[in-house]
Amino acid sequence: MAGALDDEDDPFEEALKDEPGFPPDDDAEGPALTPTALIVAPPGCLALVPAGGEVGKPAVTRRWFASTKSPAERALQQAEDLHESVEKALKTARVRVEELEKKLKSGSEEWELPYSGLDGRCIEKSIGEYKYKICFFDNAKQDSTSVGRWQGWEAPGIASFTAGQYCPGGPERSLKVKFQCGSKEELIDVSEPSRCTYEAQWASSLG
Repeated sequence: MAGALDDEDDPFEEALKDEPGFPPDDDAEGPALTPTALIVAPPGCLALVPAGGEVGKPAVTRRWFASTKSPAERALQQAEDLHESVEKALKTARVRVEELEKKLKSGSEEWELPYSGLDGRCIEKSIGEYKYKICFFDNAKQDSTSVGRWQGWEAPGIASFTAGQYCPGGPERSLKVKFQCGSKEELIDVSEPSRCTYEAQWASSLG
């Protein structure tokens, strides 16, 4: 539908009065724009064509987008988004606090305290035909096979991982990590003293 709209009866002027660039500047360069016709445009968009232009052709030179939300509605949406992000951050922080509290309770011996700095640390190295990855307080793997989940400290300088993936017809895999003094941190060797029972040697200043 196209037709002339009187200024006093224009139903779009009120909606567009706060939009940038409306009404058009009479002194601006380029062909004059006159709101003589409505053309097909995306929802919420009022497109104007130059005087004498044909509706529906790409001769459209300027368009204004009417706001779909009031300033109050936009402010409310921003506040709701901020509230949601803060709630997510708070939930993540609470989970982390619970994890740390559990680890503090499990460290009942004073000699275990120096090892707390290994939380979140992983060591890995290819030895022979396998790649080993050992993450303290978490798990240990031989390639993609689990050789144990964190069990705790058996004694000063000996970490234990148990309940790994079952060997075919055999026991669950397990791993012990034995610390020894070294100038740099390095996974020196991984051996298998008995079937599916592994032992790693790790050089560290904590050894």
